[in-house]
Amino acid sequence: MPEPEFNVICPSCGSEVSPYVTECPYCGNRLRKRAPDLKKEKKALEKEERREAKKRERLRAQYEGGGSSANWYDAPSDRPVATMVLVGIAVVASVIAASGISGVSVWMTENLIFARFFAPVTEHPWTLVSSPFLQGTFGYGFVCLFTAAVFGAGIERRYGAIWTTAVWVFCGALGVAAEALLARSAISFGAYAIAVGFVLAWTIVVVNREDLRDYDTLGLAAFGFVLCLLPIATDEARIWTLLGGIIGGLICGAVLTRVRQR
Repeated sequence: MPEPEFNVICPSCGSEVSPYVTECPYCGNRLRKRAPDLKKEKKALEKEERREAKKRERLRAQYEGGGSSANWYDAPSDRPVATMVLVGIAVVASVIAASGISGVSVWMTENLIFARFFAPVTEHPWTLVSSPFLQGTFGYGFVCLFTAAVFGAGIERRYGAIWTTAVWVFCGALGVAAEALLARSAISFGAYAIAVGFVLAWTIVVVNREDLRDYDTLGLAAFGFVLCLLPIATDEARIWTLLGGIIGGLICGAVLTRVRQR
């Protein structure tokens, strides 16, 4: 990391003066238009130090482990057990619901997925939590659950299983609730809101506490692009569910920036 400049040479008289003055005290020559922003320079130096420390940590992990320390979304390398369990439950529940097993599939569809024509959310409030675990189609489920797995793992490695589960439940419930309150003919598979919420929460945490340039920003943009186009590609992804996921992700991201990481 480059060392900060401690003095400057006056081009008029050749004297060494402080870099934090606007005029030479010896000859009065104007050195700069205005004094530098000390707080801004200090913040830039601290940010650069964090980047260098993170780079050294990665190099140390490569040296000790014989390979790359983590994927592009990683923080401290612990297995994201809660994320894997939540996604696994969603996959198994979706397969059972779509299997056509006599009585089971129909019951799951009518009681675990929020649909206004089955019952209002006030009669089946548990659908705020259960609906995100059931996916309408394979493509919709793959995009939503894969995105949730990637970014949920990044959040869990930083904050642990409890906070990851809380983000999953909150964003999913908010997406289903938004569909229930704002859509006239509503059926909501809330995994879309979970995927969007995880992406936004992860991004807010990284921007505030780390450096987004250390990650694959093109990959992040690709995830965002696919999620934004999902309502055009499939009926299961709905605009109001997207809105709920955005609000949930912004709230969760703001809360996580004030929580101590592991």
